[in-house]
Amino acid sequence: PEMLAAAMGLQNAMISSWSGNAVRTTHMTGTATDMGSALGRMCARYCMKGFNYTDEDWDLHIVDRQKFVLMTCLLVSFIVGGDIGARGYRSFGVHSLFIPASLTIILGIGHMIYSMVNKEEMAQEKKAEEIFARQLSGQDAGEDADDAAAEQFIRQISGGGAKADRVEQFVRQISGKPADAGIGG
Repeated sequence: PEMLAAAMGLQNAMISSWSGNAVRTTHMTGTATDMGSALGRMCARYCMKGFNYTDEDWDLHIVDRQKFVLMTCLLVSFIVGGDIGARGYRSFGVHSLFIPASLTIILGIGHMIYSMVNKEEMAQEKKAEEIFARQLSGQDAGEDADDAAAEQFIRQISGGGAKADRVEQFVRQISGKPADAGIGG
């Protein structure tokens, strides 16, 4: 049991480190809570709109919709994986743990190779994320080149266009900057 607990902790750390998110894949209490809160926000907005949504209204829910889909996939995967694991244990006993262990090793090696191949691109993304985090916290973002990199990063993560404008507006709102100011200005 101790080795399984250590393996689950390692899996959570690896997923969090790799994805940059606080998504946990070995327990589902937080996942079910996140699913419920995202669904609740979408339903509440739908009711407040008089049960009538336009395409623009749906665009306002993109984060909640994506989170709901992700959490649903995680929960279903957890349940299916638990069933497969139980059947595997009945058939192969403790040796059934070699299957997820080998998958984890393969994914770890694949991630190491990906990180080495894309080292420069990942460094640029990390720098842009740091600038973005400083902007969110209200600290000085630095030079104009850094501001341009942050704006480019925001456009990339939001898909560009109107979504990028909404992300920029959100950043300005929480940082207390006027509407005519740039992201870093």
